[in-house]
Amino acid sequence: MMTASLIFTTADVPELNRMFAFGISMMWLSSAISAAWYGVFGRMQAGLIGINDVIGILWGTMGGQVSVALASEPERIVPTQLAIIAVSTMLTGIASIVFGHLGLGKLMLLFPTPVTSGFLGSIGFFIFKSSLQISSGVKFRYLWPQDFGEFLKVQPLARVVCMFAALVFIRKVPPRLVKLFPKSVMVKKLGGLFCQLVPLFLFYLVVQIAGVDMMELSEDGWTYPRQGSTGPLEFWHSGSLSGADWKFVWANLPSMGLIVMMSVLCTMTGALGIAGKFPTGPHGDPAPNDALDYDRELLTVGWVDLVLGVCGGIITFHRLGSSVQLRMDGGSHRIAVFTCSLFCGGLFLSGVPIGYLIPTWFLGALFMNSSISLVEDALFSYRQLPSSKGTLFGVRLPSPEYGITLACIAVAVAWSPFAGIGTGLALSIVEFLWQSSQSLPVSGVSSGHLSMGRTKRPVWELRVLRKEGDRISLLFLQGRLFFGSAEQVSQVLDTATDDAAGRLKYCVLSFSRVIDIDASAAKQVKTSVDKAFRSGVLVFFCHMSPDVFQELSVAGAIKSPDPALLQAGRRELL
Repeated sequence: MMTASLIFTTADVPELNRMFAFGISMMWLSSAISAAWYGVFGRMQAGLIGINDVIGILWGTMGGQVSVALASEPERIVPTQLAIIAVSTMLTGIASIVFGHLGLGKLMLLFPTPVTSGFLGSIGFFIFKSSLQISSGVKFRYLWPQDFGEFLKVQPLARVVCMFAALVFIRKVPPRLVKLFPKSVMVKKLGGLFCQLVPLFLFYLVVQIAGVDMMELSEDGWTYPRQGSTGPLEFWHSGSLSGADWKFVWANLPSMGLIVMMSVLCTMTGALGIAGKFPTGPHGDPAPNDALDYDRELLTVGWVDLVLGVCGGIITFHRLGSSVQLRMDGGSHRIAVFTCSLFCGGLFLSGVPIGYLIPTWFLGALFMNSSISLVEDALFSYRQLPSSKGTLFGVRLPSPEYGITLACIAVAVAWSPFAGIGTGLALSIVEFLWQSSQSLPVSGVSSGHLSMGRTKRPVWELRVLRKEGDRISLLFLQGRLFFGSAEQVSQVLDTATDDAAGRLKYCVLSFSRVIDIDASAAKQVKTSVDKAFRSGVLVFFCHMSPDVFQELSVAGAIKSPDPALLQAGRRELL
């Protein structure tokens, strides 16, 4: 219900709002197929593939863009939105399958944490706005209603009050129940679910006592119109893609790419979280102690998303919360997953008008609960980040990475979640380059007559070194030398080889602590080496890895490589 509402009612487009019944069927179908698929092919037996509200709000945002672009052709809005959902679902499946076959499962976890936090925080703000809009029935601009007069009427205001009352009950009562019954397993497992349903029960109890007609509630905006899932007979007829504006669909592939990226990331983080919560498999697992194969999880999710994209479903992936709850509630066998599949499939086949039975304020309370959690996690994410060195009025400032999170939220709220992600990625790259360029590329500089090697030398060599050692300069480079630090490398080399007295003859560069070097830094090294040579100083290179040697050789910085080093390089290539 929540996901269907996010996709088809977030943008408040009449053409999409009328597809709410179709959306409910889409959820039932997707949940039934994905649970059955994972029950057969999944590795984590009690791990459940489910629907995600973040993707729902992204599709809802795109639905608003579709309605604006096709305002002159309203009949094409619905098929175009459905085409976007189908294409992005299939692209997610294809991407997951490719990543799984290439063994890139764990690499997806390298997505910048501040960007993820900022993105989820911005989604929280969108859900916050949607919850107020759904409950009141009034359009909102950012976090305030567009029509305050309409919002302050009795009916909309009463629904908002009910929403906040349910929200307080849902968030505050479960922890108190756990404190009152600390040893009760049932309270820990079912307390949260019970507190979610109590407001709904009380609402219908009041409705029955007051003798209010359900049709009257629907007309006043307290519940959705009398519609449930469309049922299997008309589902695919309602979801026809004929008439879609495919030019608009293909033009929005970059936005779909962000949905694909977020979906694959959620798959990996969900699988990682479930494995972290339950390090061994459930009862009945033939190999409970085997490590989780993340690539296999990507393949499993990829194939079911591909199937769902073809038959009219939406993206599904590992849901950390529902999977953990299922296992904690005793779902320790594949039978539990198949039970979920049968339940969702039965609702899809029956076409029960469940949308008619769920009050709008109740959905708003559930949305608001999710949004508060997302916003809290984002705004307090600085606690998991190291503090910066700067202070303001004696208070240490948070990490610059926290600024990336706030920038993501601000841009997403002002423009769109996709713009927020793009801004976060750009700022992450800038921050990485800045931090890397600030690290010193040289760990030490020494003169030959002051350096003592580990090699045992004869007395005459030591005498010569003591007498002539000042004609040798030693530089110890470190870290990753790239275009951001190339200028510093060049300056250090120029300074080290600059000898006004004319005594310096040799300069030795040690690359033992250099992890990598790119073409820009290698070119700067070559320029400095050539400059030193024109000044009468010979530069020697030592302790290079094969990759560093290859980069410096291609750049022309190394003029006469040692034959043994060349032979080692050839063996490395073979």
